[in-house]
Formats: sequence, C-alpha cells, structure tokens
Amino acid sequence: MTLYDTLADVVRKAILGQNLEPAGIADALGMKLADFRVRLDAGALPPELLAEALGLSLPGLEAVATTDRPFPPLELWIERLELPFEDETVNAWWMESSEGSLLIDSGLTAADLHAALAGRLPDCLLITHAHRDHIGGLSALGPNIRRILPGDAISGPYSIAGFEIAPFDLAGHHPQAVGYEIRRTSAPNSVALAVGDAVFASSMGGCPSPEAFQSACSTLAAAWQGRPADTWVLPGHGAATTVGLERTYNPFVPCWDRKGLTL
Repeated sequence: MTLYDTLADVVRKAILGQNLEPAGIADALGMKLADFRVRLDAGALPPELLAEALGLSLPGLEAVATTDRPFPPLELWIERLELPFEDETVNAWWMESSEGSLLIDSGLTAADLHAALAGRLPDCLLITHAHRDHIGGLSALGPNIRRILPGDAISGPYSIAGFEIAPFDLAGHHPQAVGYEIRRTSAPNSVALAVGDAVFASSMGGCPSPEAFQSACSTLAAAWQGRPADTWVLPGHGAATTVGLERTYNPFVPCWDRKGLTL
C-alpha cells in the first residue's frame, strides 16, 4: 500500500511549517541549493541527514522514503470509500452500528459519492472541514439527512444511530477543521478518530503558514494525548492508520512533542 505523501512532500511541509530557509537546509546537508532541489524532487535525500536538519523523526522519514511500514486491516464496522479527486483520491468513511450508519465527508462530486454509496444513505453526515474535495458531494444525500458541520460541532457530544460522537479541534490545515472521536455504543472500546486532512499515515496536512503549522501541531498533540495505541486514525487521504503506528512512523511526531504533549 502506498503512502499519500512522498519524501519531497514531507520535506516541503516541514520547511514551510517551521519557517526554514531551503538554502540553510542545503548547507546543513553539505550541498548546494540547486543540488538540494534536484535531489529533493527525486526523493534522493538521506533521511538521517534530513531528520537532524529538519527536527523530524528518523524512523518516520525512513518509512516515507522506503514506503516500508505496516497498514492494519480495517475493522468490519469501518469502510473506506476512495473517491476520485483530480489525479489522486479523497476519502469518505462509512461506519455501521447495529442501529444505523454514519458518513464522514462527502468527496468532490455528488455523482462519485452516489456511486460509492450504491443506494445506501447514512443516518448522519459529519464534515471535518470545508475544502471542496470534502464537501462537494453533499447534494448526493438529499435535504433530509442530518448533518454536523464544523461550525455545529461545538454543540457536541452527540449520540446518533448507535454511535457516541465527540468533536475536537483540529485547526491548522483549515482554520475551522474539526475531528470526531467515534465509538459504537455496543462496543465502546473500539475507537476511531476521523481527522480529515490534519494528519495522514506518515505525514500531516499541508498548512498555509508557519502559524497554521504551529496550530496544527498543538491541536493534533492535544487531541491524541493519552490515546491507546490501537485507536483508529481515519485521514482524508490515504490509508487508515492507528495512533500507535503514527507514534513510530510519522516524521512530524517531534514537532508535536515540542508542544509539551506526547502522543
């Protein structure tokens, strides 16, 4: 299974987010800026040097460079709907309990979501953030489906269709982004975090400024602090992961730890 972000993606996010100068990183790696850029585009920079220069996790960078990391099989109550988005894909997540169902995000178009749902309709739609690839399919659900939007989430927690849903702040990638802690009432020890584009397997969402990056690091660390290792993490792009796997394989964990909070 491939990762959503390449090594070049991770490095660029770290440079922008930490307000670093590419020339300074090139110097730290002992190369000219032009050579750094060529090798960055080719994914040919040594992870051990990048980890020190960028303050990132070496095991995380190695996982991205080699794409060698585990991906757990999803539990039966969670289904990934992988929908088209330009030259890549975006996720919606379908969840079922003994009492009903939830949908997390709606993809880019109503037609794509309609095809993926294959006649199913959820009891409730949860939106993580208002980027077009996550809200574009809303009209596929019609006007009668309950919706919880980021601006509504502060009214939670919610008990809906056999699920307990607790929203939490994930501002950073988007200033009003939220995540949702979701557990089935019948099996409360199995927990999923729907995180939108805040974090991906072995990466995190791009942030438009260093200030937004710092916000993302703070909200992610606070939201995940003390979570059991087997807690599911359901991102807006790429494969599902767990809190425990991201502790080991996410390059950005040191950035979150520097906020004084440890995953």
